[in-house]
Amino acid sequence: MILGKNLKDTASGFRAINKEGMQRLFLLADYASPLESLIQAKMKNLGIAIIETIPNETKRPSRLVKSIPKYVTRSAGIILDNLIIYRPLQIFFTTGVLITLFGFLTGILRLILVRQNPDNESLTLLLVSIASIIIGSQSIFFGLMARANRANRLIAEETFYRVNKK
Repeated sequence: MILGKNLKDTASGFRAINKEGMQRLFLLADYASPLESLIQAKMKNLGIAIIETIPNETKRPSRLVKSIPKYVTRSAGIILDNLIIYRPLQIFFTTGVLITLFGFLTGILRLILVRQNPDNESLTLLLVSIASIIIGSQSIFFGLMARANRANRLIAEETFYRVNKK
C-alpha cells in the first residue's frame, strides 16, 4: 500500500540494486530488511521493478524469522520508523488532528449533557476533552518538528551520498 504497487512477496529478501541506488539507501534496521529497502527506494524516487520468481522448496525453518507474530511486529516497526522519518508530517499531523477533533467532540458532548441536566457536571468528559486537545496539539507540534528534522536528515543523506560517490 505504501509503495502504491501490488506486491505479492515483499519479504522474500531477493532484490537487485545498482551502485547508484545502493549509495542512496541509508538503512536503519538491525538487519537488511527488504521492506526498508523498498520503502526507501519509493521515498527517494528510485525505480522499483517486480520480477516474479519461483521459490525453492523449504528445506529448513527460517533462521531469521522465529515466529510469525515476532516477524509481523518487527516489520510493522520498520514500516512505522520509515514512515515517521520520510513522512513525519502526515503521520503526526493526521494523528494530532484526529485526537484534537475527538477532544472537541467530547467537549461538545459534555456541553450538551450539562445543558440537559445542570446537576450532571460530567467531569470525566471534561478531562478527556482537555487531555485529547492537549495531546492532539502536541502531536501536531511534533509533526512540525519532525518535518524540520526530516530536512536535516535529507541534507545529511545527500552529503553522505556525495562523499561516498567520490
